Amino acid sequence: MIYLYDTYDAKLKKITENFVKIYVCGLTPYDKAHLGHARTYVAFDVLKRFLIYEGKKVLHIQNITDIDDKILAKSKELNMDPLEVANIFNKEAMEAFDKLNILRADLYPKVSEHINDIIKAIEKLLEEGFAYETKNGVYFSVKKFPNYGKLSKQTLEELKKHRIEPDETKEDERDFALWKKTNDYGWESPFGKGRPGWHIECSVMALKYAKNLTIHGGGSDLIFPHHENEIAQSEAITKKRFAKIWLHTGYLNIKGVKMSKSLKNFITIEEALNKHSVNALRLFFISSSINQPLDFNEEKMKSFENNAREIEESYKTLLTSIYEKPEKKEEKGIIVNERKILRKVVNLRKKFINALENNLNFPEALTAFYEFTKTVNENAKKISKNNAEILLLFFHEFSFITGFQMPLLKKTEEREKELLDIIIRTRNMLREKKLYEVSDEIRNMLNRIGIEIYDEGKETKIRYF
Repeated sequence: MIYLYDTYDAKLKKITENFVKIYVCGLTPYDKAHLGHARTYVAFDVLKRFLIYEGKKVLHIQNITDIDDKILAKSKELNMDPLEVANIFNKEAMEAFDKLNILRADLYPKVSEHINDIIKAIEKLLEEGFAYETKNGVYFSVKKFPNYGKLSKQTLEELKKHRIEPDETKEDERDFALWKKTNDYGWESPFGKGRPGWHIECSVMALKYAKNLTIHGGGSDLIFPHHENEIAQSEAITKKRFAKIWLHTGYLNIKGVKMSKSLKNFITIEEALNKHSVNALRLFFISSSINQPLDFNEEKMKSFENNAREIEESYKTLLTSIYEKPEKKEEKGIIVNERKILRKVVNLRKKFINALENNLNFPEALTAFYEFTKTVNENAKKISKNNAEILLLFFHEFSFITGFQMPLLKKTEEREKELLDIIIRTRNMLREKKLYEVSDEIRNMLNRIGIEIYDEGKETKIRYF
């Protein structure tokens, strides 16, 4: 049974539903996606994979905020339509997430495609007395919602310290915009031309596609004001609890400071993938529990590259062991030493699963799996083929749940072809450096084993005899 920490009620809650509905706040695509985004989306990807592994049906919704002040500023800079700008950067981000082996969401609703739904929601809030209109826009009245501040654990007086959206026409400085009236980019509405406030967008899209959310999530930076405001609007409309669990990932930091575009201390996913493997990055993202902060540095990444290689080599060791073992009748009997190994692996697998069930305790889960790979390396050649295949199942479970991509063993002929390609490239480099004696000797050695290489123009060809 999976337990997750609910930010709203500040306690662990059990996932009892067989159909789990998840809404994750998506990108505002005005620039390239960075590792801070990846940390959140990899964490929710592992959660989604684990829920599926546990036999749950999952509906995953992740919005796209394709209209925003930052997108408008970028569109002016590039002299392009704002929606086109958002589409370009969102497409790039999706490709980056694909490279990180993040499973795609079931739905990616866009703000621009839900303007009518947003207008209807604002009209309902006005009718119910939770909102009011001024010359600058439509605002939600915070004092009308008694539980405001519960998610972020702030009183209404403490909230006054935040300069949320300065506007002299507001009744209360804590009130936030549902609709911003504007003369530039926007849509016609009963309240005048304008565009929606950030918070109402997610409320409307979440309610439209999943009325009873099991999990609503995002980064910790969204707790206030975004998620606090989402709760107020949504529950004012429905008179019901918006989400059972509010799940937030910890910050991704660089030298103790949150990675963000505004601070210009971010590393794009593209830059990270040019330096590091997908497997190492995914191990890094799950090296901290889901709610805890995570600090990125290049020195630390070296250890995750080593960890990734060790897992890959351990997997290949076990596969090779299985393929090389002859079929023997005596392998059906389990010897005493094998029983000990299997018992240890069973216990490590339990620790791995139990750690994930306990609020996605990634560090504890990884510790168990690293111990398993060590056990495999020490014993892969000592156990029977049948039991080696049992060990292989844990690798495959780990691969699915964490998104870690296990390497495929190459067939002998594929390895031979790669080796021959290397030899040919080496010979060509020697010829370029006019080291003809050495290059000719390589050709002669290949001839002696039945492989002839010859040149046709700039192309090197191969013939077997």
